[in-house]
Amino acid sequence: SHTTEVPQEPVAGPSGKQSPTGKCFTPDYLAHRREQLKDVPREVQDYILNNELKESTAIAYEAKWKLWASHCAGKGLNPMVPDIPTIAAYLHQRLQVQGVKYKTMESDAAAISKFLPLVEGYSVFNHPVIKRLRQASYHVVPPEPKYSEFWDAELVLTAWNTPNTDLPLLDLSRKTYTLCKLMSMGRDADVTNFQ
Repeated sequence: SHTTEVPQEPVAGPSGKQSPTGKCFTPDYLAHRREQLKDVPREVQDYILNNELKESTAIAYEAKWKLWASHCAGKGLNPMVPDIPTIAAYLHQRLQVQGVKYKTMESDAAAISKFLPLVEGYSVFNHPVIKRLRQASYHVVPPEPKYSEFWDAELVLTAWNTPNTDLPLLDLSRKTYTLCKLMSMGRDADVTNFQ
């Protein structure tokens, strides 16, 4: 039945540790994750549960799980029961009624999927119904590009078009760094890793 009461006692968060916010998932979470790993030695289970998610992902998933659990509580449902029609309706509501972006809705699906057992041999995220919903959502509300504006690299190259012998050491260092960054098209960390 999908109307079982949701337990209130807190346990470990998504990585198997107490969550960074001090709040926790349902008590079923850790037992469920351990059940998925039941054939694996306990020390390996602990290792996986403590390290399978980056802390930032765990924090994001915790927030998304709380939204899902709150939605279920409002309907008298157990969030640990993987009911595909209910999950699909929730994701559709997030997208269409609440106006979240495609990537947010997809991340919601990934977070819910992380904590629920397989359904008909599929993770919730890859279940055919949820997959079709994600595909339809992609066409209706496509993800926005990460960067919507670009700058003209020619401006930088023109500004630095001076002989190096006339530059003070600080400006020469800045010029070298800027040219390396332009060539790598990467982040600051990528440039500092050059050898």
